[in-house]
Amino acid sequence: MSRPPTGAEFAAALDAVELLCSDRDLRNVLHEVISRLAEVLDVDRGSVLLLGAGETLDVVAASDEPDLARVSVPLSQYPEVRAALTSRQPLVVEDAPHHPLLGEVAQRVAARGIGAIVLFPMVVEGTARGVLILRAVDPHPHLDGDALAFGRLLAGALALALDSRRGGEVGQQTRRVSLARFDAERRLQALARFRDFFESASDGIVVLDGNGAILYVNRAGEQITGYAREGLKGRSFSELLLEGCRADFLATLARIAAGDRVPSFDLEMRTTSGDDLLIEVATSPVRSVHDTAIISFRDVTEARALQRELKKTKEFLERLIDSAADAIVAADQRGLVLVCNRVAEQIFGYKAEEIVGRARVRDLYADHGAAHEIMRLLRSPQHGGQGRIEGIRQEVLNRDGERVPVALSAAILYEDGHEVGTVGIFNDLRERIRIEQRLATAQERLAVTEKQALLAELAGATAHELNQPLTAILGNLELFARKIDPADALQRPLDTMRREAERMAAIVKRIGQITSYETKPYVGDTHILDLDRATATKPGTDS
Repeated sequence: MSRPPTGAEFAAALDAVELLCSDRDLRNVLHEVISRLAEVLDVDRGSVLLLGAGETLDVVAASDEPDLARVSVPLSQYPEVRAALTSRQPLVVEDAPHHPLLGEVAQRVAARGIGAIVLFPMVVEGTARGVLILRAVDPHPHLDGDALAFGRLLAGALALALDSRRGGEVGQQTRRVSLARFDAERRLQALARFRDFFESASDGIVVLDGNGAILYVNRAGEQITGYAREGLKGRSFSELLLEGCRADFLATLARIAAGDRVPSFDLEMRTTSGDDLLIEVATSPVRSVHDTAIISFRDVTEARALQRELKKTKEFLERLIDSAADAIVAADQRGLVLVCNRVAEQIFGYKAEEIVGRARVRDLYADHGAAHEIMRLLRSPQHGGQGRIEGIRQEVLNRDGERVPVALSAAILYEDGHEVGTVGIFNDLRERIRIEQRLATAQERLAVTEKQALLAELAGATAHELNQPLTAILGNLELFARKIDPADALQRPLDTMRREAERMAAIVKRIGQITSYETKPYVGDTHILDLDRATATKPGTDS
């Protein structure tokens, strides 16, 4: 195989070995094996067909029918089976309803909803005894060469199991699958058929007896533990573990012996060099009459350390994002929200769990089409560089329907040169706008205050300058009035001049008392200074 078998393939192989070495009813064994294979290879149905008498096939097991009774069908209706039996090689029929191999039966295949067919001949000593056939709805199943090799291996194991029961009722002379028992020699022969598979595995594989003693260990097991095979045989596997893990392992082994399916788990092992390793152990339930178990293990010391470091890094980044002063929202390529920090919760009014994985970024903006426009800007080199924008003004919509002004900086996230998501940093501008408004009001008030102070200074200077000539005018008018006879014709205009001069002096005095800038309408749209409102002293009063 060009790659090591996957964990699922290992588990399936181990299960198959245990099942085929057991003394259970062969029909149930076949059903379990092909069900497991169908699950691993992600197909919809699996079945076992044996060559019967003449040109017939006996359907002896199906993954979706545990109680299937023997059914005989004409070989002529299965041209793909005939082709696989003839070639004795795995056969993949993609897009079965349109494949030329199926010919006249293609229409029947299409009616049954079959998209693809995969066949593994069951060959014993060069003779094809039947086929393991898998059917998928997908016309193009994802099966690489390694998966086909794996299926071929299990088909060979099935052929071996069926051939071992030739003296019974299964085979070319049988009409049903029945109960039989392998003896120890048969079991070891069956295991030997999988030796190449075990030896090519990158995971360590050991066979244990009912007491946990090692019966077999593969090459990878030697490399991981540092022990030679001969040095491990007969020793308890628990001796390789750190003392704190031994009791848990023996308890797990007891569960396996009882037939429980135990998920993979971690143990600590010590090698011959004294190094402590963390191993991941996968098990298969014990089904053998000889009470054996097969387990696989791999060194995950570095992987678990990396996981811990990644977890710490992830938690640190989450705390960093959550403690940021600005709102941070990240989304995948489809716009689905992946990250929403504490400040973003405050701006939008939603809890993170309400929108993460549920809402889309476009739904957070107040204006329809805003998200599309932002993506256009992000892909343009004119706003902070391609893939970035900085400080653009936008409005988002909170839970109450309020439009919230924000300053947005955003970036596209790339992986291997491909866009994989976006991140946006939102700065809430509401408080800033309120401060700006208060500042503008204060500036307006300051301007008015400065204007009033300037006006008061100007008025004082004007009053001071005008007061001296008015005083001189009034003094001279008083001298003229004393020298002119009251009956003189000049007395009347002289009184008028003195009266108007006194009025002007009163106005100048009021100008010197201006404390505020107040206006009143004049001619048209013109406004003039309102002396009555601008002075602290009302008309007719003294300062």
